[in-house]
Amino acid sequence: MNRRDFLKYTGQAVIAAGLLPYGCGSDSSSGVQSPRPSTVGERRLIYDYNNNLYELISLEHKLVRYNIDGSILWESGGLGDEPGQTNYPMEMRPGPNGLLYIVDHGSSQIEVVDENGNAQFQIGDPGSGDDDLNYPNDIAVDVDGFLYVSDAHNHRIQVFDPEGNPARRFGELGTEGGALNHPESVDISPNGEVHVVDAGNARVQMYTKEGAYLGSYGSHGHDDGQFLDPSAIIIDSNGFSYVSDAVSGYVQVFDGSHQPVERYKPTLDDGRIAIPLCVDWAPGETLYIYAQPGFDPAAVQA
Repeated sequence: MNRRDFLKYTGQAVIAAGLLPYGCGSDSSSGVQSPRPSTVGERRLIYDYNNNLYELISLEHKLVRYNIDGSILWESGGLGDEPGQTNYPMEMRPGPNGLLYIVDHGSSQIEVVDENGNAQFQIGDPGSGDDDLNYPNDIAVDVDGFLYVSDAHNHRIQVFDPEGNPARRFGELGTEGGALNHPESVDISPNGEVHVVDAGNARVQMYTKEGAYLGSYGSHGHDDGQFLDPSAIIIDSNGFSYVSDAVSGYVQVFDGSHQPVERYKPTLDDGRIAIPLCVDWAPGETLYIYAQPGFDPAAVQA
């Protein structure tokens, strides 16, 4: 059972504990209902394969794991580049081996801890060499435990095996098909395709796991299926892609054939405008949109 399927059946006690807020406004341009229910929150919440709940607090350089009642079980991190420390961590993904892979953006490494928060090893070195990382933003883990890292400032995807050894890389700076410009996010579809948010080119590009280019969807603009500055992607068990765009304020939804089916502007549960920064899965395969309060022109005019 993969992480998407596991979250379909578990985790309601965590919602009851009040850690996962509900309520998502919609400004759909197509009239099509979102394929997945959505919830919006101002906290970067993440679930692992065993439905343990974590919070990534980037400004405090730490990862927090919660008990089912919402109390803190442990904290890991602290500013630094030594094993167990982080410098503005931007993402965390669980692996099928029980390890947690933290994207340490400021240190240009992947910090690996176990389910108890104990430091295990670090992956990558800062730099622009073949196996280096240069301000990575996101990571995806496939069913075999291979790691796909969006190496943003090197304009490529770095692939590591489950032990952290370099396996391969693909992408380079450019605008043509297969080239990348500041890849922000990465996820793997149910059929094993690697989807990369190519932020600088305002599109999502698709590759095989070996790095062969398959095509792209989305383009720059203000219409359905277009982006201004796409920031994150998550793919559901039916192959639908959900892409957040912090500049336009939309979450764009594409079907399994990569055609746009919906876009909407999320709101926080108290009705405030939300800037969608990241998308992820919560229990019940609910789309969790991590967002920050946005600017409301109407409030100024009033």
